[in-house]
Amino acid sequence: MNKRVIIRKENRIMSGLFGENRRLIQLDLSQPNRLLGQIYIGKVKNIVKNIQAAFIELGNGQIAYYSLQKNTSPLFTKAANGVNVCVGDEIVVQVEKEAIKTKEPVVTSKWSINGRYAVFVYGETFLHFSSKIKDGAWKKSIKEKIELLHLSGGILIRTNAQYVSEEILFQELNKLHDVFCGIKEKANYRTVYTCLYRPEKDYLTAIRDTYSNDLSEIITDDTEIFQELQQYFAENFPSDLQKLQYYEDKTLPLEKLYSFDLEIQRALQKQVWLKSGAYLIIEPTEALVAIDVNTGKAIKGKQKEETFLKINLEAAVEIARQLRLRNLSGMILIDFISMKAEEHRRKLMEEFQRLVSYDPIKTVVVDMTKLDLVEVTRKKEKPPLHELFS
Repeated sequence: MNKRVIIRKENRIMSGLFGENRRLIQLDLSQPNRLLGQIYIGKVKNIVKNIQAAFIELGNGQIAYYSLQKNTSPLFTKAANGVNVCVGDEIVVQVEKEAIKTKEPVVTSKWSINGRYAVFVYGETFLHFSSKIKDGAWKKSIKEKIELLHLSGGILIRTNAQYVSEEILFQELNKLHDVFCGIKEKANYRTVYTCLYRPEKDYLTAIRDTYSNDLSEIITDDTEIFQELQQYFAENFPSDLQKLQYYEDKTLPLEKLYSFDLEIQRALQKQVWLKSGAYLIIEPTEALVAIDVNTGKAIKGKQKEETFLKINLEAAVEIARQLRLRNLSGMILIDFISMKAEEHRRKLMEEFQRLVSYDPIKTVVVDMTKLDLVEVTRKKEKPPLHELFS
């Protein structure tokens, strides 16, 4: 329990997740026009058969991309035939990706309601557990008890669930299920373009998605935000209320204590120095993100092969942090320093896979190519940090 969430307010609300030595791990900025997670009754405006896609209006002229291949069981509120999506149909959709540059937001009919311990998904019937939960006996016991509840929808049990009592988990499941069913019911009598659901604010979501056993404090210097947090935790996570702190020291402002501005400035730079004297070059492009590991001043007078491994392992730690901090996504190619020993290459890959597994956004280490480039994919959800400050 050594992570802290710091929330401050300037022109907009900013929340940072800090780890050991007050190093910034994740940064979330409130976005006034944020669509991610919102559920609408949308109207099909156009269908493009050659790419198996529809374009759906969410209201006020906002058009979103909808994959016909990935969405086979939509919830219609108005339909021409009730099976295939047609122009003019009205369906319930959720924004799963924000608009990125010239690309429209992406919506899905497999809409979901997220909690701290579970997720409900429309149009599915599964009961799955986070891959990070390894306790087979616990999963078997929980699965048997959930099946007795006869809840509708697909259910994903999140990693956080293993750290709380069954009573708390089942309370949240029932609460989420009520919200889930309420959305389906409202869809029957609301008009097209109605927003049926808005998720929690960005900083509340950041707190919710941080593993509760890792989180030691939530600190803010804003009275309004502190009162909102008190109410939110009292209603949702009363056992964590004692983690809330109101910061009142006027001689050392909160943003100075945690070096917010400096951390953001560093996260917008292309070059990232490592303690060894090596450095990273991070280059986001239209097609992919390229990351290059350079030895810099780290190899003078040293055994090169052993030093290369140490530098690469140090770089892997920082790259995992930078991906999350800068919210870099899509295809990522990492040029680690080439190593001859297969054992060293395997050790690097295993360690890097472990490091990215802590990222709340799905991140996959694909492979190391013949050119020693490590391929990584990270799910696109929100704009990268450099776009938010451009």
